[in-house]
Amino acid sequence: MPNSQPRIRTFLFWTHLSLGLAAGLYFLVMCGTGVLLAYRPQLETILNHWNLSSHPASSGSMPLPVETLAIRIRANTGSAPESFTFLPGARQTVDVFLGRRAGTVYVDAYTGAILGRPSRAVFGFFANTMGWHTAMGLSGPNHELGTAMIDAANFASFFAILAGIYLWLPRQWTWRHVKAVLLFRPKLTGKARAFNWHNVIGIWTLVPLAVMVWSGVAISYKWADRATVQATSLIPSRPQSRPAADDRGFADPEADPDPFPSRVSGISPLLERAKSRQSGWGSISFDVPKFADSPVTFTIDPNGYGLIKGGMSSRLRLSRTGEELSFRGPSQVRGRGVYRFAHTGELWGQWGQTVAMLGCLGGVFLVWTGVSLSLRRFMSWRARR
Repeated sequence: MPNSQPRIRTFLFWTHLSLGLAAGLYFLVMCGTGVLLAYRPQLETILNHWNLSSHPASSGSMPLPVETLAIRIRANTGSAPESFTFLPGARQTVDVFLGRRAGTVYVDAYTGAILGRPSRAVFGFFANTMGWHTAMGLSGPNHELGTAMIDAANFASFFAILAGIYLWLPRQWTWRHVKAVLLFRPKLTGKARAFNWHNVIGIWTLVPLAVMVWSGVAISYKWADRATVQATSLIPSRPQSRPAADDRGFADPEADPDPFPSRVSGISPLLERAKSRQSGWGSISFDVPKFADSPVTFTIDPNGYGLIKGGMSSRLRLSRTGEELSFRGPSQVRGRGVYRFAHTGELWGQWGQTVAMLGCLGGVFLVWTGVSLSLRRFMSWRARR
């Protein structure tokens, strides 16, 4: 059928245009906030630790042992530490979680003095940005309405991207036609410039936008969740070589916890062993066990920002005598973790975050150029009428 291709192109064009205009405002908000949220873990860590540092008495001073540090923190705050996070560097603070009520404090590693807490302004900024990203800034009784609008717009945007895949491809596969949709042409103005930008940005951001949008659909809708999990379960996982589980040292979980000093006793040498277990670590964290004879599990993060915990991080479990009970290296993220971290780009580390941020920035320009082209088309139609 000689006329089938123009008809298909016309149908996809109006589908792309209609869905783009219907979901344009929401897509603009999602992409704009996505740019701000792209490096959230890194920015929160940097801003919360701004101008905070430990102060060794001399160049050769050693940090306090975990046992002494824990006792001093308990005396200074009135709360028993529940977890510790250590960062590399002589002047880095120790992040200590005191529980849901007391929150997190930043501690001098050499004195145990409380240096600060996470910034409320930083937390509020990212919380509000996330509120716009997921619910158009609506809260309270209107939160579900905002979430439903974002979910529907995300779903519509995915089909707009699918239609755009066909529309962005050149009609003739010659270098002159390919270059027109693949490269920016700085000398263009007006409608021609908007058309060039829309095509070029669409081509270069196609893959990251499709991944982020569909992963968002899978987060929002159960049927998409099931379909994605079934699809990703077909990906074989890398075999993990680790010792068999060892139950030695585990106490009855329903028993009352031991006194706090006995629970933190003997952890310092275990921490030093965890530091030497994997070179190039970015942070090491552990939860304080509830019992004096329970093993200690250390989470060794290669980047220090908590990206994909349990995925890129390694887990080392040591008995109180120093015996290695198990070690699990970085494992392949599977199931729901695939699209959860694909949505933020964290599935591929900081490079993935960068690509996700550029994809969101491209989405902002796609909305801008798409609306511009639509307005020009409408004005031209009115002039002809």
